[in-house]
Amino acid sequence: MRKRQGAVSIWDGKGASGPVAYGLAPVTVGLAWHCKSCRPPDVRKTRRDRMRARLRAVKEQLRRRMHESIPVQGVWLKRVVRGFFAYHAVPTNYRALSAFRHHVTDLWRRTLQRRSQKAGMTWERMARLADAWLPKPRILHLRPDQRFAVTHPRWEPGARIAHAGICAGGVR
Repeated sequence: MRKRQGAVSIWDGKGASGPVAYGLAPVTVGLAWHCKSCRPPDVRKTRRDRMRARLRAVKEQLRRRMHESIPVQGVWLKRVVRGFFAYHAVPTNYRALSAFRHHVTDLWRRTLQRRSQKAGMTWERMARLADAWLPKPRILHLRPDQRFAVTHPRWEPGARIAHAGICAGGVR
């Protein structure tokens, strides 16, 4: 008997009514880190609440824009997805970018299905629309150590900037 998804139960084999759960130990699956302190410092992920909030706003706007033409909706959604990618397209965050594009495509498909009672929007047609209008996910930003090394030359070994020479103790 499984008590909770994502946890391993430790059972005691004794008892007439069946096994008794003593404790639940968390299970780590793949590369999922459960807290920021356990995660390596170079792994950056999109926060789930931010993505959900953005998808909720996209859903509301799609309902308002439901009866606009598909090219007008496509241009607007392209700008939305490109803006999300511009901020969140850092290394190690490709899965979140792909998930965001998939969810936007699904919201768009559901909105287009609501426009007519006759024909449903198939995934084949929706995939063609998404490929035509929505950008594919790709990493836009370098790793922070590489990016800051370019914009801040004082980190280079030969470039030294002396400190201001202020001493808290008064006289040196």
